[in-house]
Amino acid sequence: MTMTKQNIPITLDMKVAAKNVFMAMAFTQTIRPIVEGYQQKILNEMKPIVSAKFFKMGFDKKITNSNDTYLMNESDFQTYLKRCNEERIKAKLHVDNEEYCPLLVAEELQRKAERLFIETMEPITHLTAEKVLCSKDGLANYKKL
Repeated sequence: MTMTKQNIPITLDMKVAAKNVFMAMAFTQTIRPIVEGYQQKILNEMKPIVSAKFFKMGFDKKITNSNDTYLMNESDFQTYLKRCNEERIKAKLHVDNEEYCPLLVAEELQRKAERLFIETMEPITHLTAEKVLCSKDGLANYKKL
């Protein structure tokens, strides 16, 4: 155990939690360009359009961003997922279930590590994830924390 300037004990759990956050962040940053790269490549090849129900709601006709794939019709979406899985395999990215997106897995791992770090540091900060998230501008404050 080390002590800070104010004699606040820094425990091994705190150090491990901090290390895990940085490792998870590095993992996410490593995976992101690979996954987003093949997702964009697939969208560029497929040139999918918004399904009729979303088009009627005023959504743009072309889907050019992976964040908008939920707007595809079911058939196009299944093709997109199949192609993403093929590209994931080519990129040698492991997931426990082939239906999982490696980037989403990495982001979830990072979220869990960050939350554990916040909770581990609560004796020093006197903040919990719930306190921060329920505050004014909660999500922005949580991300800063």
